[in-house]
Amino acid sequence: MGLDIVEFVMGVEDAFGVRVPDRIAETITAPRLLVNYFHGRLPQSNKSHCLSQRAFYSVRNVLGARVGLPKSALRPKTELLAVLPDPNPQEVWAEVGESLGYPRWPRARGGSWLARLFLHARPRTLGEAAHQVAVFSPGILKPAGEGWSWHEVAAVVRGQMCYHFAISEPFSLDDRFVEDLGLD
Repeated sequence: MGLDIVEFVMGVEDAFGVRVPDRIAETITAPRLLVNYFHGRLPQSNKSHCLSQRAFYSVRNVLGARVGLPKSALRPKTELLAVLPDPNPQEVWAEVGESLGYPRWPRARGGSWLARLFLHARPRTLGEAAHQVAVFSPGILKPAGEGWSWHEVAAVVRGQMCYHFAISEPFSLDDRFVEDLGLD
């Protein structure tokens, strides 16, 4: 298993708080196998929820209260730096993350060409921030006692794949990492 795939698996482990033993990791050759592994070790549910939607509403509620904007003014395409107050927008944004209890809260990014080029992992919009929360800290979006559906686990794995390997949809969960996706 190549370093890129190892880092990807570690990212998914962090997202779910579940470790994959090395002997098992060596047998995981496709995303579906990873989804099945995690789904089998997490509390399960037959009911599926959109984690990005949950993240959006929780971030929007706290951000709106913090900056004094109605919910209707905060949409997925709302640029963060346009609604965060000066002189310290990053400080206010960090307070939003802290009040939500997100362990991997990203800094906001502006819309300049330089920021897009070098800070692409930082969210520019409220929707991008919600997506990052759903992919990197999905456990905090689950109420106590609520299990995971297979589709929720698959959504996190897909999001992590897009991030770690800089690939975009469409790809199949049955694609093999090395042979079909060219990863190693």
